[in-house]
Amino acid sequence: AILILGLLLLFLTLAALSIDPERKSWLPYLFGACCSLLLIGMVGIGHNFIHHRDNIFKYFHCATGFTHNEWQIMHCISHHIYPNLELDYEAAALEPLGYFLRNSPENKWYTEPIIVFSFVFLQPLNFLLKIIVVPIIKRKKPELWYLLPMSVVLLFYCVSGDIWYSLKLHMFIYGL
Repeated sequence: AILILGLLLLFLTLAALSIDPERKSWLPYLFGACCSLLLIGMVGIGHNFIHHRDNIFKYFHCATGFTHNEWQIMHCISHHIYPNLELDYEAAALEPLGYFLRNSPENKWYTEPIIVFSFVFLQPLNFLLKIIVVPIIKRKKPELWYLLPMSVVLLFYCVSGDIWYSLKLHMFIYGL
């Protein structure tokens, strides 16, 4: 798990250092693709450890833009008690984009790419809601865990000086 975290930080650094806004090289996207693969591992580790008592590995889930608190509540209470049944909010929330309930029709071939593409927009929307809207409504400080994925954008912006290029590379990494 520590090896995956180290490799993720290495590839994020390589992606940042290889940014050249003048040449528009493909190299940052190659390193970004490696980051995407490592983020899958981070999600897997974070997912496995949210089922246990407090430990450092459950915080790996924060690298994705969704916190361990959300997953511990929603995933464990909803999905593990009612796996793919009508009361499973995780499975039912994606309808009509995709059907994951046991009594639902089979998904079409294009369902998975549409769902993956929708998460490209859900992660920044989740960030905006949790940093701006929820603290205003609940009158409490925002959780700083949500700033972790946005620090990647800040890193890319500091290196390149181009916010649009930084956002594109960030969306490529988190949406792949």
